[in-house]
Amino acid sequence: RGVADKAGGKERASVTFINDGMKDISLWWDPPVGDGKYDGGKQLHVGTLGPEETRRFDTFIGHTFHVKGACEHELTVRDSEELLRTCRHLLSKEERARREINQVVNYAKMIPIKVLNGANHPIFLWFCDRVATRNELIQEIASGEPAASTAYLEHTFAITDVRDLDGCSAPLMSFNVSAGTYLHVFDDGSAPPELSARIRAEETAAQDYLARAGKHWVCHPKKQPPAKYMRPAEAIGDETVVSTCNPPLTTATPSHYNESEYLAMMRAPGPVLSAGCTDLTLRVISTSPRAFLIENFTSAAEADHLVGLGASLISRSTTESKVSRSRTSENSWVERASSPVTERIFRRAAEVLGIDERFIWDKSGGAVRSASGTSVDGSFPQGAESMQLVHYSVGQKYDAHYDWGVSHPETRFATLLLYLKEPLEGGKTAFPKAETPTPLAVPPVAGSAVLFYNVLPDGNCDIDSLHAAMPVTEGEKWLANIWVWDPMRSQEVSG
Repeated sequence: RGVADKAGGKERASVTFINDGMKDISLWWDPPVGDGKYDGGKQLHVGTLGPEETRRFDTFIGHTFHVKGACEHELTVRDSEELLRTCRHLLSKEERARREINQVVNYAKMIPIKVLNGANHPIFLWFCDRVATRNELIQEIASGEPAASTAYLEHTFAITDVRDLDGCSAPLMSFNVSAGTYLHVFDDGSAPPELSARIRAEETAAQDYLARAGKHWVCHPKKQPPAKYMRPAEAIGDETVVSTCNPPLTTATPSHYNESEYLAMMRAPGPVLSAGCTDLTLRVISTSPRAFLIENFTSAAEADHLVGLGASLISRSTTESKVSRSRTSENSWVERASSPVTERIFRRAAEVLGIDERFIWDKSGGAVRSASGTSVDGSFPQGAESMQLVHYSVGQKYDAHYDWGVSHPETRFATLLLYLKEPLEGGKTAFPKAETPTPLAVPPVAGSAVLFYNVLPDGNCDIDSLHAAMPVTEGEKWLANIWVWDPMRSQEVSG
C-alpha cells in the first residue's frame, strides 16, 4: 500500500494509473529478470482502463510498467507512491477545462472531520476504501490527542489499537462521514477522569456553538479570536492599495549576508536593499474565504533567486510527515534570514498583511542566526514558518486540503502563496467552497500572489478555506508558501 518497508530485500511501493483519455488503454508489467515466478523479459498484461478510470497496483521500487493503446507510456517506479496520468494530450482544450471544473466541483463536496482519542492508550485511524479494497492507515493518535482529515460523505473510517492490524477488518470503532457530525470521539472507558471531563467540555462547547452559529466549531477548543489584523473582504472586485517600501527587485542581488550586513539589517526597521517605495493592489476574489489576488508581488529576478536557493534541497512533499497519493509535489524550506532577498520578501509580506514584520519571524530566541551561524537577536517571536518552496512537474498536484490544524490553539492564520514559475498549462489553485458565481480556480501567473485567511474573526477555522493545487498538465510550476500563525507558532505543521 505504498509503505516503504522491505520484502525479500525489495522496497515496497504502489503505482496509480489514471486514464485521462477518451479510449481504453491496457497496462503491462515487466517482470524482473531472474524472478522465479515469472519469465523475466516477457511483459504481462495486468489490466485495462476505460476513459477517466483509475487503478492502483502494489509493486516494488525499480519495477517497470507500460501503457499501450490510445497512448504509449513507460514508468519505472522510483518512489514509494507513484502516479501516472495518461493520454491527457489527446483531449481538446475545451475537454480539459471541463474536467478541471468538474474536479473543483467534486472537491466542494469534501468536509472536515476530527477524531479525538478518549482512551488512555494510542489508537490508529484507518480509511476504509470500499471501492479499491485497499485500506489505508492515516495516522497514530496519542491518548487525549486529536486527528483531522477531509473526506466525502459516506466515506468510512475505522479505529484499532494495534498498528499492524487492519482497522477496517477488525475495528474497535468505525463511522461513516456525515454532514451533521464533525467530532468523533473514541471512548473505551479507559480514560482518566480529567481526560473524560475535558472531552465532555469540548463536546458541550461544540454543541453550543453549533446551536448559536449554525456551523461546527472545527478549530482547537481553546482557539481565541485572531490577535493579528485581518484585511476586510466585503465584495468581490473590491481593491485595497498597500504601500511597500520593500518592492520587487528587478536585478540580481547578493545571495547571502556577511555578518556585519546581517546585524545592520536586523537593527534597521526600514527597507532592505532599498529601491524606493511602490504600491501593490489587493483585489478581492472571494469573500468566503477571505481571499485576495496581488499582481506583481515578486519579480523574475526574485523568483530565480528563490528557486536557486531551494532547488538543491528539494524532496518529496508529505502530509502529516508521510508520503501521500494526495500530494505528489516536491518541496524544500528556505529561512527568512537566508539572504537579503528572502528578508525583503518577508517584510513585503508583512506590509501586505498589515502587520509588523517583527511578528512574522520564522525563528525565535537563539535560533535567529547570521550567515556565519552566530546568534544575532533572541527577542523576535516566532510568528511564521520558513518559506516553503514547492515544485510541480506534469501530473503532480495537491488534493483539496486545509492549512489550519487542530492540535493546538495556535494555528496557521494566513497563507500567502507566491507563484514563481508558471506552467504552460494547468496548476491552478482552486478554492472549491468559495462563495463565488463560478468555481474559483486561480491561474498560477508568475509574479502574482494569493493571500487567504484560514480562520474566521470569531476564532473558528474557516471550512471555506479548502483549497487544492490542480495537476500541472504541461511544463512545470514553482511556488512559495509563507504561513503566518496566530498568535504565535506552535510546533504543529500541517504540511
